[in-house]
Amino acid sequence: MNDESQQLHFRYSPEDDRIMAFIRGEGGKEHVFELTRRVIKALWPQLASRVGAASEAVKKAPTDVRKQVLEFEQEGAMQSARQTGAVSTGQKLPAAQQRTRYLVKKIQLEDHPSGHKILHFSDGKTSLNLPITVERLQVVCELLRSLATNADWDLNLAYGMAPAKPGQKKPAASGGTTPKGKPSLH
Repeated sequence: MNDESQQLHFRYSPEDDRIMAFIRGEGGKEHVFELTRRVIKALWPQLASRVGAASEAVKKAPTDVRKQVLEFEQEGAMQSARQTGAVSTGQKLPAAQQRTRYLVKKIQLEDHPSGHKILHFSDGKTSLNLPITVERLQVVCELLRSLATNADWDLNLAYGMAPAKPGQKKPAASGGTTPKGKPSLH
């Protein structure tokens, strides 16, 4: 399954204590990839550093203001997604004709020659490659950060310019605001 027109929603399930990534393809078939705290914790440094590295504005900014430029871009991407309806705070997901659930054991972010990124989800048996633009990646990062904070997972999901090296102190969480309600991206 590999289609840029796929719809993507994120929700936190308190019953399962997981963030659910709902990925809907053609014909109303929906795949639900369940992301645990452990998976998000392992993925976050890669996501946070890649978002900054993918931004031309961040690359051109002086080193001492790169984090602020990234946070400004993140907020702009979220604002745009809210205005276009790509992010909603509604509680109800659209009905799916068929929904299959997978517990994610591996998730990776890969570069594609087109300039897009590819989010690769796998439960060990089934995998899905989701093409994702830099703007959509910014929104996904902001949603994951918000949902993990609302889940009270006690994770420090900060936007650093590079992953922390072993023995290096982790950066403090940025002061961005978290969206109200349960956000979803579609």
